[in-house]
Amino acid sequence: MSKFETFNWQTTQDDIYHNKMRYEHVRKNLDAYLKPPKKDDQRKYYIRFPGNLKYFKIVLMRKDAEGASYIRRIGLFYSLLLLCHVVKKDLAKLSREDVDEAMAFVRVRVTPKNQSKWVEDIKHIAKIVVPELDEKGRPDDTVVPYAFRHLSGRIDMSKQKRKEVLGPDDVVKIIQFFRQDSRLQALLALCYESLARPQELLWLRVRDVEVYDNYAKIWVSEHGKEGTKFLECVDSFPYITKWYNEHPLRHKPDAFLFCNLGDSKRHGQMSPANVNKHLRNALAQLGITKQVTLYTFKRSGVTHLRLAGESDAVIQHKAGWTSTAQLKTYDYSQHEDTFKLQLIKRGLMIGDTVPEALKNLQPEYRKCAFCGRNNGVVDVICGNCQRPLDRKKILEEVRQKEAQISDLQEQMKKFNEVLNELVAGKTVVIKDAGKVVLVEKKK
Repeated sequence: MSKFETFNWQTTQDDIYHNKMRYEHVRKNLDAYLKPPKKDDQRKYYIRFPGNLKYFKIVLMRKDAEGASYIRRIGLFYSLLLLCHVVKKDLAKLSREDVDEAMAFVRVRVTPKNQSKWVEDIKHIAKIVVPELDEKGRPDDTVVPYAFRHLSGRIDMSKQKRKEVLGPDDVVKIIQFFRQDSRLQALLALCYESLARPQELLWLRVRDVEVYDNYAKIWVSEHGKEGTKFLECVDSFPYITKWYNEHPLRHKPDAFLFCNLGDSKRHGQMSPANVNKHLRNALAQLGITKQVTLYTFKRSGVTHLRLAGESDAVIQHKAGWTSTAQLKTYDYSQHEDTFKLQLIKRGLMIGDTVPEALKNLQPEYRKCAFCGRNNGVVDVICGNCQRPLDRKKILEEVRQKEAQISDLQEQMKKFNEVLNELVAGKTVVIKDAGKVVLVEKKK
């Protein structure tokens, strides 16, 4: 047996997508890629120059030793396979023209986003299998080999498609749709609020839940990309507590928090495919035409927090990221979204046209206590009745008017007394700017 066959490749844990099994299949059937695919084969590509097979083994053993994730190893394998499908010579003898030929092939076969990823992978692979040499003749894996150095992963913006993301109202509709399935309600609500990855959520155990009076902390104790962390559970708290109380194995700490309830693999771990199947059914019945997976709720949560004005640091800590660099990956906000946000903030979009999740961004109106008109938050005088909007000023004005009325009533009382005295034949002397003094006649 060769060194490749005996090399210990099981150096990390499997993920929720079972990529360990896929990688094992690739490793065991590596020689099959030397032959062109048959008509009924699912694969399209093969290694045209058999001598390049050794480079696949070098790359895979390096990643096995590093303990890279299985999906990462599979990704590098397919990137190298795409290159070796085009070139017909040893990778060590490739010229820039040969690499350009492969790049041209990739441009028409791969999406713009994956083109950039392919360039990144190929440069990384080239540093492993055909490295440049330093001044002492040793492999220098810090320098991209000359034949690959000119490749650019820049994405042509004109070829990009509009990214789809759920609106706040869509999120509410989908969660409400599963009102008969508290398990899915809790899963979707937690994914949207905590910004957790599907793999992190589906590996949660019952013991990971810490319930408090009106919130909960849910610990990611395994399979966390950034290590251990806790998930915030505030808005999703009612859904989590409802499912937690209904959980059939809630007294077993090692049971999966989100488990299967069907006959197949009952009480076992839920899979993303199972969740996505339920989502497709919900979308069809709700009339939502967007392509939605469990991951969409994470992206939508990040996008909506960004539009709601949350700082990058708050989103970073909420998601458990090590930096804010990942925001550009998950923020799907568009120009139309920011434009709508400005309309809401300025009060130009009101009523039912404002999504429920964004109503807190509407400006505060100062309602006139007299005529009921909504005035701007900085207005002092009502634009309709010209009365003051400030409560203190209104009370002061009312007190002043009450004092004026009291004075008028006093004057009217004095005036009536004067009239009565005149009728009685008394002399009336008026002094001091309207103050009335009565002087009785001498007999």
